[in-house]
Amino acid sequence: MPVSAWLALIPLGIAVTALHATWNGRLSRGVGLGASGVLIVSAMVAASQSLGAGRGINWILIAVSIAAAIALWLGRTRKPRKFHMERHAEPATEWPDWPVRWLMAGPLAGLAAVAMGAAAAALSPFASGTNVMAGLFVVLIVWAVAAVWVAGTSRRLRTTGILTATILVGSGGSAAHFLL
Repeated sequence: MPVSAWLALIPLGIAVTALHATWNGRLSRGVGLGASGVLIVSAMVAASQSLGAGRGINWILIAVSIAAAIALWLGRTRKPRKFHMERHAEPATEWPDWPVRWLMAGPLAGLAAVAMGAAAAALSPFASGTNVMAGLFVVLIVWAVAAVWVAGTSRRLRTTGILTATILVGSGGSAAHFLL
């Protein structure tokens, strides 16, 4: 792999750091999201120039997903455990929050992404091979965005409702295309 492809990871690392700083409140929302978006697009352009359009963009999308997962893992906070001094006190009934977040960010966001990718592949005006690739790119992008959104929000019911509606709309769009 050429050195220029590895150099494309520098703006990608800065972009993930800016997103993490925005998430923690150390950077304003507009500046953090705008700068990270520009840096991710520049990393895609640099990687596609050195590796080719298909390989470069795929390589950067995979690197963004891995970097976002690492940033989420390192940025998580742990709640302090509650210790009771009395001997017969009731145990704390608080369940950990991370299993619900990861289950929603993984399978539920993945189903929403696959449904939207199938709808994009079915409804895209491209040739038969190109529309499948467009659907796969939609799956990658929607899953990454949905997973980061689910892991970062605390409103579980609203998140579940929006992801379920996304699954229904995506499945309905692709089914309507094949049935009509």
